[in-house]
Amino acid sequence: MSVKDNKWSVSKLHCYESCPRKFQGKYHHKIKDKPGPAAQRGSEVHLKAENYLGGKIRGLPPELEKLGSQYRRLKKTKPLVEVEMAVDVNWKPVGWSKGWGRGIIDALTRIEDEMIIIDHKTGRIYDKHEEQAEVYALLVHATVEEANAFHVEFWYVDKTYTEVWDYTEKELLELRGSYEERVKKMLTAKKFPQTPSESACRWCPVSSKKGGPCNGWKKV
Repeated sequence: MSVKDNKWSVSKLHCYESCPRKFQGKYHHKIKDKPGPAAQRGSEVHLKAENYLGGKIRGLPPELEKLGSQYRRLKKTKPLVEVEMAVDVNWKPVGWSKGWGRGIIDALTRIEDEMIIIDHKTGRIYDKHEEQAEVYALLVHATVEEANAFHVEFWYVDKTYTEVWDYTEKELLELRGSYEERVKKMLTAKKFPQTPSESACRWCPVSSKKGGPCNGWKKV
């Protein structure tokens, strides 16, 4: 089956690199995930954070109270929320539907020439989150003019913990090449072998445990 696929996001890239068979099922065959309780809760907390920071609700939701002082400070800056960012293959900003690389920033604000990028997280801390921070910084760098510093914070609302990364313009320009190579491999792939692992198979929509055709989970 030939499928034209010319768009990427960090979650899509991570899916391909964790298991090409899973990627094929999700993005080529459009087999949808059924979100579990943790994912559903994550969506609910994100919506509450968006509504609070965007001024739709006044009081801080209790789910965010562990990091309450940070949320209150951020709200005073009047951040943009749920910011859709898209770039073409030359890293030039384009509309969402035309984007080659895309991402949605939970909250974005600016202090002088520094961009502040915030992502709300529920549940566990993963090593891959650092790559998510890199991609978000790359998208903001490509989209926002006259910014020289890019500060990313992931707020783990269940753990009273914040992970922080800082990038210069030079560092981000150097990062572009590595993502271009990885994305090209994903978008030009013609074979999609299964590479089962506990993390890849657990929520896989093509798993035979969920009615799909893949038995890779039996090898884990």
